[in-house]
Amino acid sequence: CYISLKEIHRQQEKFDSALIYINMALEIKQELGHKRGIAVCYNYLGVDCFRQKKFNQAKQYFSKSYEMKKEVDDFFGQTNSLLDLSKTYLILKNFEQARIYAKKGIEIAINISAEEFISKLRLIIAQSYIQQAIQLERNESKNFKTISHLYKMASNNYELYKNSRDSAELKAKNEQ
Repeated sequence: CYISLKEIHRQQEKFDSALIYINMALEIKQELGHKRGIAVCYNYLGVDCFRQKKFNQAKQYFSKSYEMKKEVDDFFGQTNSLLDLSKTYLILKNFEQARIYAKKGIEIAINISAEEFISKLRLIIAQSYIQQAIQLERNESKNFKTISHLYKMASNNYELYKNSRDSAELKAKNEQ
């Protein structure tokens, strides 16, 4: 109930009210010891912080959500949290961490056949290489070998992204 109220307030861009409701839901889940529910609440808090561009706070909530999802063997949820973490690290320009979390997510997504997650995570890896190369160029780095390598890695990972995206789309069509 509180999560639904939170969502209504978030859609109306009443973020302070939404925060009150999600914290109420979190408190109830904690009192009940409902780890899966706690993880969901942390994820919602992370998403709300992300939308408000509070990326360091978002990162903390996504990490808590991920840890709780590991405790309850929620592999789909773990993959989702790793996707959120990798996006957050990408925004924060911590490219190596973005790739680490994306690769962990891909490992889990492969095991649970979650092609859509694989596709999204591969795209984040490609974007991280591109953004890192651009950042080096803007810093007037003369290390052309490193920049060239980053662009090559971006290209390779973009190809992997396209292949997994096409695979996910084909699987979705076949399931209809």
